[in-house]
Parts: sequence; C-alpha cells; structure tokens
Amino acid sequence: MNHLENDDKRVSVEEKQLSAEDDTSLSIAEPADDGLPPTDKGIAWIAMIGSTLGLYTSFGYINVVGLFEAYYLHHQLSQYSASTVSWITSLQAFILLGTGVITGRLVEMYGPRKLAIVGTAFTVTGIMTTSVCTKYWHFILAQGICTSIGNSCVYYASIVSVSTWFKKYRATAMGVVVAGSSIGGLTLPFVFSNLQPRIGFPQTVRAIGFIMLGACVICCVTISSRIPPNKELQKKFFDFKTEVKQPLTSLSFCLMVFALFFSYWGLLGTMGYLSTHAIAHGVSQKTAFYIISIYNAASIVGRIGPGFAADKFGTYNLHAASCFLCGILILAWWIPAKSNGTILSFAGVFGFATGPYTSLFANLVADITPPAEIGRRLGVVTFFVSIAALTSMPIAGATLDKEHTKFIGLQVFAGVTMLVGGCFVLASKLAAGKGWLEKF
Repeated sequence: MNHLENDDKRVSVEEKQLSAEDDTSLSIAEPADDGLPPTDKGIAWIAMIGSTLGLYTSFGYINVVGLFEAYYLHHQLSQYSASTVSWITSLQAFILLGTGVITGRLVEMYGPRKLAIVGTAFTVTGIMTTSVCTKYWHFILAQGICTSIGNSCVYYASIVSVSTWFKKYRATAMGVVVAGSSIGGLTLPFVFSNLQPRIGFPQTVRAIGFIMLGACVICCVTISSRIPPNKELQKKFFDFKTEVKQPLTSLSFCLMVFALFFSYWGLLGTMGYLSTHAIAHGVSQKTAFYIISIYNAASIVGRIGPGFAADKFGTYNLHAASCFLCGILILAWWIPAKSNGTILSFAGVFGFATGPYTSLFANLVADITPPAEIGRRLGVVTFFVSIAALTSMPIAGATLDKEHTKFIGLQVFAGVTMLVGGCFVLASKLAAGKGWLEKF
C-alpha cells in the first residue's frame, strides 16, 4: 500500500515538473505571457505605419543625397571638388548612424514617441535652414548636422518601435517599414525636379520641409513601444563596458559589424554617384535626377518582398545573397554601362538588389539580441557602420578625375567591398553555430 502511495506521489511530482516545463516553453513561445501586450497584433500594425513614415523622413531623405550633391556641384558649390562636396552628404549618414549609441539608449530610457518629437524639431529646422544656405559651411551646419540629428532621432525611434512589436512577422514588418525610406527616395526627387525650375531652390526645399513635417507628426502620434521605458537606465546614462564592450565579446556580433561596414562602403559609394555618373555619360541633368527615383522605386519591391522570404529562408541567408548580387551587378553591369538605357536599367536592377540589404539591416541585430537590448545593440552596430558612411563617398570621390568622367576606381571599390561584406555575413552565421544551408 505504501509502495503504491509512493508511486502515486512520484507520478504527481513528475506531472508537476512536466507542467512547469510546459509553462516555461509556452512563456518563451508566446511573449504575451510576460505581462506585456501581445506581439504581431492590433497596435503593432499601427506602430508599423508610424515607423514607415519615420523612415520616409529620415532614411528617405538620406536616399536622395546623390540628387543634392549633383545639384550643388553644378550650382552653389560648383567651385569645390566632388570629394569636398561629398562631406556634406557623408556627414548626414555618419550622424544618422553614428549617434545610435546615444539615441538608441534614449529610446529605451524614454520611449520612441518623445525622441521622435525631438527629432521632428531638428529635422524640420535643418531643412528649412538649408533653403537659405549659400556657402559650404552653411550646408555643413544645416544639412550635414542639424537635419541629421533629427533624422537619427526619428530613425531609431521608428526602428526600435517596430522591432519590439513584432516577433513572428518581424522581417515582413521591417521590410514594410524600411520601404518607407524608398518611398521617400522615390517621391522627393520628383518634388525637387518639378518644383526647382519653377519656384527656385529655396522654395522647393521649404516645400520638402513641410512634407517632412506632416509625415513626422503622424509618426509621432502613432509609434509606441511594447517595452515600457527603462527607468534603471535613466539613473545611469552610459556604461561603456555594458553598452559597447560586452556586445563585442561575441564573435558572431563582431563579424556582423564587419559585414555591414564593408557592404555599406560599397552601397553608399554607388548610390551617392549614380546621378553624377549619368550626367558624365550624356544623360540630361533632369533625367539624371530621376535616376534616384528609379533606384528607390525598384528598391520598394526589393525591400518588401524579401521580408516575406526572410521569414521563410532566414535573414542572414538573404542578406548575404543581396551583398553578392550587388557586388556582381556593379562589376559586371555598371562598369561597362555607357548608354542611357544601360545606365537607367542598372539603377533599377541595382535598387531591387539592395532591397534585402537595407530592409534586413536591423533584423541582423534583432535576431541575435534580446528585445530589451535591441536599441542599444543597434546603436553599437550603426556607430561602426557610420564610420563607413562618413568615409565612403569621400573615398569614392577621391578616385574620380578632376572632370568627373572616369569612374572605374569608384566602381571597383564599391563592387569589391560589397562582395567582402557578403563573405562576412556568412562568417557571422557560421560563428553563431549555424550551417551553410541552415535557415538563419
């Protein structure tokens, strides 16, 4: 009898243990069990809309740097070299990405909405001030610094917002959000090219400023974070060991940083000189400005579609494929491109090929990072990538001759660095313990 009672007790204990294990697995599989709102539902989609507009105003503005640079080289700053003028646009990308160590942390401390409001103020002020710039240092301060600080705040607020609200459909949602930057890159060149000849540069830039203001206001109203503000971080603003050194102890994380560094060198170097290259080969200035729109229109498809594919085949796999394809296109297509047709078609195909790269950028970090640390770790990654952003266009510009007619040095530089970036993505995947063909 006692023996049977002991067996019953043993079975009861084992059942409780199994029940506890089941509960644990469920809490991991369903984030809603952590007491926070559920992911992939309701307000998540509203936040996605706001984040999309946030990317429209931040990276969408960065996506048209080639248009502004080509215009400055032939108008206000025609007395300066391409390498010198490129520091304005390189500074934009550097500040947007490089301040992530700070802005990413501020998002976690105070939530994305407050940071987006601050970013809106800087963005609109910088753009409106750019409209009255006449000297090189004016553009550096207004467009290179002020606007970029605002872009950074809105960008990180948007990326962190959508990253916290989605789990199962994160790659898909991120693809839609990042497509916002392509929509900005598609529409802004049309606004600029059609208004500038009619009303002049100052009024055109102000019109763009009002467009940005409207998009930013909607962004500020609709974005939010599933994770509440971290009050502990507010007590201690920055700890180098925790924020920077600790993530870099991971080999997979470090290799991912190298991957994004090299590939961003190639991407920005190509994107920044598409219009200048076209003008040098006989394309009219107005048509050359539309090349940026062609590039961004194609990248919209390239950014949304791969989000679905990444959920099925893996973020790292698709990102590596994008890097390799971009490198091959630059070396095999852009170098021999001389006619209007080949130049314009390259812009479209290259724009599509870059889609997975840009849409899955943040996912590379999110896939190997706890949700509560995404903002900080994304900031660390983008800080290092910002160095590539700062140096890419000046290096590429330095390879051009004085007449801006020979682009072979720039093209080889961009193509090779994209291929190197793809190799590092695969190395990061292997360091994470995944096989060559394994979904990751």
